[in-house]
Amino acid sequence: MTYKALTKQETEYHKIRLPYEELFEQVIENAPAAIAILDSQMRYVKVSKRWLKDYQLKEGNIIGESHYQVYGGDPEHWQEIYQRCQTGIVHIWEEELPQEKSDSRYKIKWEAQPWYVKSYSDIQDDYGKNPLKKGDFGGLILFAEKNLIVENKNNNFHKNADFFPSKEEEVEALIANIYECRQSEIALRESQEHLKALITNTPIILYAIDNNGVFIVSEGKGLEAIGKKPGEVVGQSVFDLYADRPDILEQINHVLAGAEGSWITDFGSVIFENKATPLRDINGQNIGLIGTATDITCRVKAEVELTQQVQREKLLNRLTSQIRNSLDFNTVIETAVQEIQEFLLLDRCQFVWYLHETSEPYWDVEKEARHSELPDLRGRYKARKIGALAEQLLRLEILQIDDVENVSEPEWKHLLSSLGFSSILAMPTRSLNGAIAVINCVRTEVARPWNNSEVELLSAVMNQLAIAINQAELYAEAKEKAEELERSLHKLKTTQSQLIHTEKISNLGQLVAGIAHEVNNPVAFICGNLHIGIRYTNDLLKHLELYRSIYPNPPVEIEEHAAQIDIDFISEDLPKMLSSMVFGTDRIRDIMQSLRNFSRVEETYAKPVNIHEGLDSTLTILQHRLKKQCKRPAIKVIKEYGDLPLIECYSGQLNQVFMNILANAIDAFDEYNSTRKYADIERNPNMILIRTEMLDDFHIVIRIKDNGPGIPESVVSRLFDPFFTTKAAGKGTGLGLSISHQIVTEIHKGQIRCISVSGQGTEFAIEIPIEQQPTLHQCTAC
Repeated sequence: MTYKALTKQETEYHKIRLPYEELFEQVIENAPAAIAILDSQMRYVKVSKRWLKDYQLKEGNIIGESHYQVYGGDPEHWQEIYQRCQTGIVHIWEEELPQEKSDSRYKIKWEAQPWYVKSYSDIQDDYGKNPLKKGDFGGLILFAEKNLIVENKNNNFHKNADFFPSKEEEVEALIANIYECRQSEIALRESQEHLKALITNTPIILYAIDNNGVFIVSEGKGLEAIGKKPGEVVGQSVFDLYADRPDILEQINHVLAGAEGSWITDFGSVIFENKATPLRDINGQNIGLIGTATDITCRVKAEVELTQQVQREKLLNRLTSQIRNSLDFNTVIETAVQEIQEFLLLDRCQFVWYLHETSEPYWDVEKEARHSELPDLRGRYKARKIGALAEQLLRLEILQIDDVENVSEPEWKHLLSSLGFSSILAMPTRSLNGAIAVINCVRTEVARPWNNSEVELLSAVMNQLAIAINQAELYAEAKEKAEELERSLHKLKTTQSQLIHTEKISNLGQLVAGIAHEVNNPVAFICGNLHIGIRYTNDLLKHLELYRSIYPNPPVEIEEHAAQIDIDFISEDLPKMLSSMVFGTDRIRDIMQSLRNFSRVEETYAKPVNIHEGLDSTLTILQHRLKKQCKRPAIKVIKEYGDLPLIECYSGQLNQVFMNILANAIDAFDEYNSTRKYADIERNPNMILIRTEMLDDFHIVIRIKDNGPGIPESVVSRLFDPFFTTKAAGKGTGLGLSISHQIVTEIHKGQIRCISVSGQGTEFAIEIPIEQQPTLHQCTAC
């Protein structure tokens, strides 16, 4: 009975608690940090459960106790904090403490805020000695965030199940409990205004919203930052107040649904960090939410400034690193203008040279980073049209125009307006060679003053670019000298190799011509006699047939001899044999003629020739490589000759070009076929297409195309370089295409191009004029 009566009284006691204390309890217990409220004597008035848990305390043991005794620490440190908060300053600090019985440590982030008596004048200091008045310093509110909570494993709680109080003891306990409840009720009433004063003077916004989204509490000094008064929005719907802020409503609905929430709200001039948690009744049912909003504007601004400073340092570090690691000045400048344009949110950023070597000086906008919708302003601008203000740049003075509309010089103002400029910041520098360079920052849409940090950043960047400019000039001079030496050495090596190659080709041509001449004489003798022998043989065979028709029954000896030598077979096969010999000698004569046509050692000037004959002669010489091999079918050659006039050229040299290209195509086929099966090659046979046609009235083009594996783009760009070859060591000199290029371009004043796509074959296009210039000389390398 005693237990039930006490519970009923406690229930009644809870019913008479005022809303502000309920709200205060919710704030204390749901705050994301441990909270303790101290009076002006640094004694505990109220603590949150998290405070008790974090510091392993019992609430009844510390209320009224001094913070110095309970928490410990340096009394002078806490006295200094107390004195600072008495002046209205919010003190924030961190401390690092060791973990008991462990090598670990943990940090505590502290925040101490003063609170003041608002209206209740009976709140007393020293527990009844000195009454506090409205506006007096009431004490401190401590917030503590502990990043490592150590659980006390030594707390063991024991209940004694054998304790049964007597009736007298129950009555005495009931009377004592009633008295304590009465005293608690009086103390509660007296402390309500105390609690309200604490809430009102808290430098944040405390708010509570019911399930319908209606504010039921709105307190705290933080309301002043958004132009509101405590309690002003109570009774108003959050969905009406923030109808245009779906981001806020989404977070509120999230918490009203039962989840904790944390978000940032930006009101333009002020930024709040919100932390909210569901508000529940004694049965655990959600009845709304309770939350705090802390003004973090200063913190955000500090973070932004720190971020910008870090970004500036990173930008300078990137440029410095690139300048040190790269000798490509163009890359450094392109990166610099792009980085500046993006970092300063510019519409344009330009790198400009002042050039005065010509008769009329001009400004050259060499690099520009801009928004894609803006026109490209790169190019040269005459210095006399820029105006007198540009003289500042020539004196190495910074040109800063916050608003073009305020420019007094009409000519300069008109030019800038016509370019769409609104604000300009130009930073000049001079190189070691005396050249003036300028970084020009431009805003086009809206004029805005340039702040000191932007000017300082641009100045620091320009100092780095000045180093890059000087470094580039020194490197350019050294590189030019090195390249000149390299060109001289390369030219010397190329000339030497070409002279050796020329001598070999010349000797080989003479040898081929001599062999062709020597072979041609006996072949001509054989060929001439073969025709006579064929006529004699035919006559003898006719005579034999006539003899047989007249004397069908010859003597036995003649018949036996005829059977022995198989006279019928001889009569049939002898003409065929003689015809084969004629064909062979004709083939020898054709090859010898092709060799003579190919070598053309006797030519000392350009002569009109039939290009097709040269192509056919080259194909004849390469016939042994084009025909069927054991590992592949024959390479098919398709000739699409156009109607061409005689072409004035050095045919022997041009034939060498055809030979190099066709031989390379055959080599490419052989390498490609080494990884293919014979049947695959038959299904997709190797082919070479030779097409000739008129390019215009004065030029022809010879196209030699294959369906081989193609040439990578990286190799195509180097095909005509001397000594460059993709063949294995010992299989190529790297001079064939180089000399071919020289024959076509220097000797015949034409062009030779390679068009290739990897996997789709290669085409060489040789363009030469129909008639050569009279001043053309023979190539010494051929």
